[in-house]
Amino acid sequence: MHKLYIGNLGDSVTAEDLIKTFEDHKIPYSGQFLMKNGYAFVDCPDDQWAMKAIETFSGKVELHGKRIEVEHSVPKKQRAVNPNGQHVVVKTRSRMSVGASTLHPVHAQRARRSVRLLQELSPLLPAIKQRF
Repeated sequence: MHKLYIGNLGDSVTAEDLIKTFEDHKIPYSGQFLMKNGYAFVDCPDDQWAMKAIETFSGKVELHGKRIEVEHSVPKKQRAVNPNGQHVVVKTRSRMSVGASTLHPVHAQRARRSVRLLQELSPLLPAIKQRF
């Protein structure tokens, strides 16, 4: 399963609110929503649906007056605390590292698409140069 973290939830948001939101946007989920104070977790059937949920909801959908944030859930054992006391990701399959930074899964997916497109187009460059 592909667990999602749903953050920036108001105190009055219930599992039923999240169920309705997912069903309204036709995003499938597996099992129940695990509700915490201000956030929740839910499983998606596969990575494609998880990415679709992130793209659909994160910063775009409002529940009880607050825009929700949705991202891949990172297990505690893969998180660490930096000297400033902030939680940071140590290593995760769902994020793509580039240099010293870690890209959000949506941006990593876009970067992979761009790399694939460039790889597909590179054999055509000599023919394009000859024409011009």
